[in-house]
Amino acid sequence: MSTAQIAVLGRNRIELSGRDQTPVRSSRGTTLTAFMFLALYGAMRWGTMLSGSPAGRLSGLLALTLLIAWLGGHIAATRLWARVAAAVGTLLAALAMIPVSGFPLRWLVDLRIAVLARSIGHGLSALPHVIVPYSGHQVATGGVIVLGAGMLMLAAALALCTTHGRVGQARLVAAAVPLIVLAIVPSVLAEPRLASIHGAILFLGLMAFLFSERVAPRRVAGAMTFALLAAVLALILSPTVETSHAWIDVKTIGASRLRFGERFNWAQTYGPLNWPRQGSDVMSVQARFPSYWKAEDLDLFNGSGWVSSLVGEGSALAGVSRANLARWTEPLTITLSGMATTDVIAAGAASKPRSNAMIVIPGNAPGTWQSERQLGPNTSYQVDVYSPRPTGAELAAAPARYPMGVLAPELQLILPISPRTQRLTGDASGQVQFEPFGSHYRLEPSGGLNRADESLIVRNSPYAPVSRLAARLRADASTPYAYVEAVLHYLGDGFTYDQDTHRGPDPLLTFLFKTHQGYCQQFAGSMALLLRMGGIPARVATGFTTGIYDAQTHSYVVSDLGAHAWVEAWFAGYGWVTFDPTPDADPALSGTPSLPAVQSSSATYRGPGSAHGARRAGAAAPKGPRHRGQASGRSTGGVSALAILVAVLIALALGLAGLLWRAPRTPEAYVEELDRAFTRSRHPPAPEVTLTGLERRFADSPDAAQYMRALSQARFAGQPTLPSAEQRRAARRRLGRELGPLGWAWAFIALPPLARRGPRLH
Repeated sequence: MSTAQIAVLGRNRIELSGRDQTPVRSSRGTTLTAFMFLALYGAMRWGTMLSGSPAGRLSGLLALTLLIAWLGGHIAATRLWARVAAAVGTLLAALAMIPVSGFPLRWLVDLRIAVLARSIGHGLSALPHVIVPYSGHQVATGGVIVLGAGMLMLAAALALCTTHGRVGQARLVAAAVPLIVLAIVPSVLAEPRLASIHGAILFLGLMAFLFSERVAPRRVAGAMTFALLAAVLALILSPTVETSHAWIDVKTIGASRLRFGERFNWAQTYGPLNWPRQGSDVMSVQARFPSYWKAEDLDLFNGSGWVSSLVGEGSALAGVSRANLARWTEPLTITLSGMATTDVIAAGAASKPRSNAMIVIPGNAPGTWQSERQLGPNTSYQVDVYSPRPTGAELAAAPARYPMGVLAPELQLILPISPRTQRLTGDASGQVQFEPFGSHYRLEPSGGLNRADESLIVRNSPYAPVSRLAARLRADASTPYAYVEAVLHYLGDGFTYDQDTHRGPDPLLTFLFKTHQGYCQQFAGSMALLLRMGGIPARVATGFTTGIYDAQTHSYVVSDLGAHAWVEAWFAGYGWVTFDPTPDADPALSGTPSLPAVQSSSATYRGPGSAHGARRAGAAAPKGPRHRGQASGRSTGGVSALAILVAVLIALALGLAGLLWRAPRTPEAYVEELDRAFTRSRHPPAPEVTLTGLERRFADSPDAAQYMRALSQARFAGQPTLPSAEQRRAARRRLGRELGPLGWAWAFIALPPLARRGPRLH
């Protein structure tokens, strides 16, 4: 009998078993089903970035995506008319995504491309200042957010339409990437509840999609079982993994920390604290007086949180007396060391910085500045700042007088408005103007509304409880400062510091009336909200706390642990005065030097430049990174035990998967399995390689070489016995040595142990 062989591995392998060769077209339905599941899940996650109900628009985008994926499969049709029809249908479906996202259809029909492009541009420019879930009423902003989902799904559908014969499985990977982005971007902006469950769902969807064309029908049950085991294992281990910091900070990808330094996004997310917290020095400030070093003012409340927006105008020093201006104006010299920013870091109200290497423009709020170029390490500049530090007695004597031509926007809030309230008032903006504290100055209602309409908006909004709380705190306050103290006392009683928070649809309401737990963003945002509703012009400021004074350099050294948010309230004669309601448990306040105190009956808060008050009873210890020199709370014994647990669970999962694996029963099936093993190991042999060639390649392992010889003899010489279990183990070990440190795992998956031996051939 002849034992001549032909190449059975690689691109030119022989068709050995007709029943196991599944045509690509037969798996297209499975692939489209898995694609639909991933797109649906991603659309549902993306919908959490908008308040209200974007489900209708996202469902329309999903339907168009599936239509494009289906049409794209016909672009490779043999008939010309079918290819043209599929291409035209795909183009029309892609264009339809624009009006489905919320942009007017007539802009497309009338070919008003410039208007459409300008609107999309405005929406894109507003995105850096948007707090999710977005509850505003700007068509451009909301439309761009929804359109982003459409573009990601469109990219995935077009990748899936790529001709299979040219790129093979790579097209599934290319289609999966946009769908992964669609699902994880909302989780990056605001961590969802049950994040581990979401991760398991995404993992299972990806496995089903990526392997939809690779797993034979008879192995689907085993593959699904293995994927479920892996997901369950991940869910079991997830609570033991440290989650205070991301292993990969996706918000700083593309920025080299060694060259450009750390970056800070001052937008208020109200989710888990996401500022860099490595304990690295970011800047030093030479100043006569200590202060909080400000980057941005967040002076617009958009119905969900505080954002930076161009709402005010005029001088930052309006209403400030000349005496106070001379008393608290000082020059600063700021040198950046470990950060990159376009914000000009200063304090209080800043004049235009002095530096030959900087080109600056005014920031959104008067008294703040932006650099046209990114500022990095070793950048140094001088700036004059007015940062008042009056005593409590001085503020208590300040009259309730407000230059409303400048401060009216600082007493406005945008509140969510229901359809019923919108019909009753005829207003869709939800913008409400509050009267100044103790003033007889009657403000004109915003947007042409009357006082009754504005009162109706407040009473019917989710923030009605905050309005009632502000009225209760204001009832016993005879001066603006007394009301500020009342708010500080309220936030100092029963509220605790916690960096690991979960952002809901109304994060400040959740903080004020449910959890009473948060960090500086929740404390500052809630205080500013209460102050405006009580008639005190207020805003949130962001930047850094004072830092630690270095006597040798006569400067304050500031680390990234000092990133912070606080409140500025306006007082006649003094202007914007700093208040900090955050408890002392905040690491940003640890090590900050004692500052000239605002004298107050409260010992549980810091006013402008005040000394640290006593630690609040029950204040939670910070959960973020510790200061340098402090020991970690996790012992090496705990790490070892965790490693052992992980190894045991992985071994159990792999062992169970091996028991479920069906043994090949014929020489042809064994050869096919070997072909798949080399493909999965990413070390496929050349197309002309035979089993005899593999036997020579594995000659350094006699049992592994015998595995190849036994397959060759069973396949071509008609020998009655298949390879033994010992030979199979040897082949697995030999294959693993070629695959690097984790080769044993790849080899185990490629050539798993068999539940039972193949039958003896007759």
